[in-house]
Amino acid sequence: MPENICVVTTPRKRTDLEPRAIETAVRTGLTYIPRNEYSFVKIFEKTGAAAIYVEADDAPFIQTQKGRFFYHENTAGMRTKNVSVPDPVIRALDVRPGDSIIDATMGLGCDSLVIATALGGGSLIGIESSVPIADIVKRGLNDYSYTSDALADAAKKITVIRADNIEYLRKCSDSSADTVYFDPMFTDTIETSSSMQRLKQLADHSPLTTEVIEEARRVARRRVAVKTRRGSFGAIGFTDVIPSGNTIIYGIIRI
Repeated sequence: MPENICVVTTPRKRTDLEPRAIETAVRTGLTYIPRNEYSFVKIFEKTGAAAIYVEADDAPFIQTQKGRFFYHENTAGMRTKNVSVPDPVIRALDVRPGDSIIDATMGLGCDSLVIATALGGGSLIGIESSVPIADIVKRGLNDYSYTSDALADAAKKITVIRADNIEYLRKCSDSSADTVYFDPMFTDTIETSSSMQRLKQLADHSPLTTEVIEEARRVARRRVAVKTRRGSFGAIGFTDVIPSGNTIIYGIIRI
């Protein structure tokens, strides 16, 4: 993944935003550069940056050559509106109140948010390898104005950790989480969705390996769940398959 990502403020001379931008650069390890009224095109030309992390009035965003990304709840509101019919990801993970769940491929956090609505007093750790995406999502979970109280409450149960999932799982104790969840399709979504192309350069395109699955099996008390396409099981030994629509399945490894 690209490391050349800089932090700037919005275009106008906003000296009040500079301390926030500098703080973000220090927190994330990214490089702060003064905006100096430069356009994004000019900043890309001058720095060769893969993306620009922008501090703005309402919320920070990531600017790439193909557009910008703000944190938002995405489809989580629609997916959790009818509480009598749990979302497929909640059913696949067999989410129970009080559960401890690891979302090992958090991405933009929509699945994490949906899962957290069913956790009761439980908690979810979201692992994201991209520095700017992890930081934007972490801040968004805290600051976003959600469309329902259920989502606002769910966001408080999520802890975002910037790490490679294999490295994080190796540090976890045996049987320390109820469920470990993977959605390696996040990168597939980026490839097929024109609106997500803006984040293509920031995504981790590493395949899901047998090593990371074995680590997940060691860490999970109840199950490992993998979202994938029908017919794309690979070498993963699923004990159950839960369909979701015509093309998507959740492969389950019961522990």
